[in-house]
Amino acid sequence: MRITKLDGLRGLFSMMIVIYHYPPEFIPSFIHNSFIVANSHLFVDFFFVLSGFVITYNYNNLLNTKTELGIFVLKRFIRLYPLLLYTTLVFLFVTLGVKILLPEFAKNKDSFLPAILDTVSTLTFFNSTPVFDDNFGGNKYGMNYPSWSISAEMFAYLFFGGITLWAVQKRKSIILASSVLIGMIFLLVKILMKIEGNYDFVRAILSFNIGYFVYLYSKRDITINKGLEIGLTVFFFGLFYAAFVVKEQQLLKTIIEACVIPVFFGLSIFTLIQTDGVVSKLMETRLFQFLGKISYSVYLNHAILVYVFPKAMFSIFKVQQTAVTEIVTLVIAVFLVIIYSHITYNIIELKGGNLLRRRLSPNQNLKSRETKSLRQYSCISSVKRELPNIHNGSSLLKASY
Repeated sequence: MRITKLDGLRGLFSMMIVIYHYPPEFIPSFIHNSFIVANSHLFVDFFFVLSGFVITYNYNNLLNTKTELGIFVLKRFIRLYPLLLYTTLVFLFVTLGVKILLPEFAKNKDSFLPAILDTVSTLTFFNSTPVFDDNFGGNKYGMNYPSWSISAEMFAYLFFGGITLWAVQKRKSIILASSVLIGMIFLLVKILMKIEGNYDFVRAILSFNIGYFVYLYSKRDITINKGLEIGLTVFFFGLFYAAFVVKEQQLLKTIIEACVIPVFFGLSIFTLIQTDGVVSKLMETRLFQFLGKISYSVYLNHAILVYVFPKAMFSIFKVQQTAVTEIVTLVIAVFLVIIYSHITYNIIELKGGNLLRRRLSPNQNLKSRETKSLRQYSCISSVKRELPNIHNGSSLLKASY
């Protein structure tokens, strides 16, 4: 069984995040305000859970020394950083260009300091923490705001790696389960106590560690009817609709988003790796497989394109703004994101990663045991490796982390 369906889901969800970030003033309200699009930010939790599942499979028994932990962190850095650096600098140059050439469209047009601090917070992986919250009017999510999740995932890597290395093996599951529970409680208390600050790295750690338990239970001999895929799809729509209905009630909203959604994504992944139903077949089609392959680029590229293109169309070139022209512009923007991401996937992700690998470790073979049969990617990119003991036989995992 090929678990390529997880690639397809990642591709689909990355495109939903593109639409979620599309400027609301340039998109028909029936699209922007639909309960699926309005909650599409929650798909990031799917990436975190899936990341935890794949990383656990590949590294659960490999991080036994500080050297192995260092190599693990270095490989994750090499995978993430080329595209992160490139997209951050592109976003910075566009931001500075707008400030200078089109100041009427600029935020904080009289100061360059917020842009500089946003860039620093992003490139140092601190834009999912409160370290740069007070950055003189900048964005607490850093330069190229979707990149906060890359920061958060790096913290999840470090947490998992540290626990794997230093925890007594039989206590590891207890510690990780406790981290999930503590993370959920913290996010609820943050709402109740109105704690200010960016603590999204907590969201990543708890979701990532749910993926750890998905892996543990996936090794058991459990048979699941493929019809459950339809049931999960129906439940998915119901869950997202519930999150939409209670959006003004912060406590209920946080319970659904921080507690229920990550667990649901964990159950969904557990089901999909052992079934072959309608959803699986759809996600294994060429279109979704292609989107899954370029999804990391889609995720980090889209913010600048959906910011610039519709604004240029309607504010600079003065295209008449109607529902039809808004939809056409949206479709063109999405195609531009896909084409651009295909280019950066080949040039920045692949070639840039190889270049960085040679520069950082010229005498060390980072293609170790697991990377000989596996292409390692971030929470929104793909992985290939033989995965035994799942679904009564050997499997080839192509997922994301």
